[in-house]
Amino acid sequence: MPLLPIILLIVIYLISTLGGPKIDLSVEVAVLICFVIALMCELIFKRKPAEMMVGAGNFFKGMSGAFDIVVLLVAATVFVAGLKGIGLITQLQTVMETSTTTGFVLPLILVLVTALIVILSGSGTALFYSMVPLMYPLAMAAGISALAISVPMGLAGNLLRAVSPVSAVIMIVAGSTKRSPMSIVKRTAVPMILGTVFMFVLSMILFL
Repeated sequence: MPLLPIILLIVIYLISTLGGPKIDLSVEVAVLICFVIALMCELIFKRKPAEMMVGAGNFFKGMSGAFDIVVLLVAATVFVAGLKGIGLITQLQTVMETSTTTGFVLPLILVLVTALIVILSGSGTALFYSMVPLMYPLAMAAGISALAISVPMGLAGNLLRAVSPVSAVIMIVAGSTKRSPMSIVKRTAVPMILGTVFMFVLSMILFL
């Protein structure tokens, strides 16, 4: 049952690709369809409507328990959208496109900007995805491989997310261990920062 939404989406995609009817099925709708199917299976095999309804209630309780995390992720996305709205991202793109610096300078700048945004917003992917269309033009302008930009940015975002006190993973761990987010960050900062430095050096050796 947990794999049923994925299977359904793959089947619909194959039907549409192979010349069948075009079916527009979103992930949300697929999950709700499979949820109803799971309830029907539960009712058929156990034949206890009361237990089935209790299980359905637990499903929605689990969703409500993750609401704080969803709000945090939405807030991080809004924060990055605000940075783009005030022109910071556009200005950064302009500076990089007109810069004459080459070598590791451009990847280093992007990693530092990524670190700043990730620590402030807690989102490790929002800035990276907003910069994806510019990876290749920036790399061409600097005369380096696009991998020398994209790999450090992507990995830095994911590593340094564990250093942000407002990231979802830190909030979850802090809530589970009954510790403050800053106490968790003090433990994760050293290995994550060292990992980012090692990753950057290795990326420059491999891709620059």
